[in-house]
Amino acid sequence: MPASCSVALSAHAFSTPYKIGIIRDHSGNTRASTRLSSTVTSAPSLATLDHLLASEEDKQREAMDLAKNLKIQGVLRAYGSGRQVPKRSYTVEELRLNKIQTTSLLSPEDKSLKRVRSGMQAAFLSGLAALALTSSSPGEHVVAAVAATCFVLVIDQIVNSGGGESLVVDTLGRLLLPGTYKRRVALHEAGHFLTAYLLGLLPRAYTLSAWDAYARYRTLNLQAGTQFCDIDFSAEVATGRLSSASLDTYTCVALAGVITEAERFGQAEGGVGDVAGLDALLRALGFSQAKSDDQVRWAVLNVCTLLRRHEAVHDALADAMDRGAPISECIALIEQRLAKCEDV
Repeated sequence: MPASCSVALSAHAFSTPYKIGIIRDHSGNTRASTRLSSTVTSAPSLATLDHLLASEEDKQREAMDLAKNLKIQGVLRAYGSGRQVPKRSYTVEELRLNKIQTTSLLSPEDKSLKRVRSGMQAAFLSGLAALALTSSSPGEHVVAAVAATCFVLVIDQIVNSGGGESLVVDTLGRLLLPGTYKRRVALHEAGHFLTAYLLGLLPRAYTLSAWDAYARYRTLNLQAGTQFCDIDFSAEVATGRLSSASLDTYTCVALAGVITEAERFGQAEGGVGDVAGLDALLRALGFSQAKSDDQVRWAVLNVCTLLRRHEAVHDALADAMDRGAPISECIALIEQRLAKCEDV
């Protein structure tokens, strides 16, 4: 996943000036005992959920309460019901035995968009050469073109933090590499979405390209990615105390994108911001390197297990997100695919 796309889970929380403590949570995950009803894709319920999530007012709490009630009723059976691996310290060798190579997922390298940028630079230089050959005053015109380009790039960095350039490069990547880059993006974000949903974190919105993000929010400063109903997480961070359950969920969701890419393509390209954000949080918690490694290794194994178990659902969800399906449709798809699954 390109650096322009990332999971959005209260990024502002990492800049808190105080030290964050962690509270141990000894309660287990709750599961709804009722079976999935025949109204799993009940239009009124899911339409209401969509309305709450899309509201210009902040109605996260209402949306979360509705999802919780639908789970209790058996409508959203899979929501928060994903089976997780035991929480303990895992070694690198144990991950290797499960065919997980951490080096391929924790060091993303954006090779696809790097090729696009190289192509843009080559095209620009070719344009300058053509201008020099055809212009009556080649020196003046070439200097003017270079100066204008540099000016635009500098202004974009100052005003938009490079958002304008990212939009152009991302758009070209989707046009020139639709079979690889575009699919990689869809699977990356679907990995965030599916992992969060199965762990009980309600997805709120998503965009799969820099252009989608601009069209939705009318700003170049925002990255494309997936957003969640994370007001409880934000509230915990605001108090300076974070529960172990919240930390576990955040860690898994943050790493789900890079894990998806490493699993499907052999190497993660995007998710640099996801990894950096997680690293910043663990540092804010005062975790030692050994403790951070334990947290990350458990999360990697946990997410790999979840996504491997539900690979077909993951693929179908990526297809739905790629065509811009609303959140309710994505949720209905997950529930339908897992309706008869005993091991969620």
